[in-house]
Amino acid sequence: MLVFNEFELTHPEGFHEMTKDEKSGLSFWGGNEGVCISDPERHIVISFGAKTVGWLTGKLVKQDEILDRMETVLSKSMKDCGYVYDGSLQRNAGGKETEGFTYSYTAQNIGMTGESFVVKNGKTLIYFHYYTRTALKDENLPVWKEMLESIRWKEE
Repeated sequence: MLVFNEFELTHPEGFHEMTKDEKSGLSFWGGNEGVCISDPERHIVISFGAKTVGWLTGKLVKQDEILDRMETVLSKSMKDCGYVYDGSLQRNAGGKETEGFTYSYTAQNIGMTGESFVVKNGKTLIYFHYYTRTALKDENLPVWKEMLESIRWKEE
């Protein structure tokens, strides 16, 4: 699947691109329309957002500043869901080392785990958000890692 004309992502059978109705309760970083895929059987939702920045901004803005801002916004928007920051982490996204963070929260009385990352690809900031049930976290993590590693970036 081609995402934002920035990268190709391979996903296992069972995932589908979410419809507008399925995405209606979600908001996307930067206010742009996002792309979401889900696997209802595995209880995984993955969303992607993108924001194009100018050359100077792309050079000056540091990834950790973006992550700090993302974490602040997420913690405020999910405070009624019992949001808890669980620490920073790194993942391989198609050969690019990404910085991100993990967190937990409750949705509809179900414990959930999330991971959020940002990757700079030329003048575009790509945001990755992964959500799964906490009870399935260990089982679903290899699926998420495999998908990230499958990414093929467009030429910069």
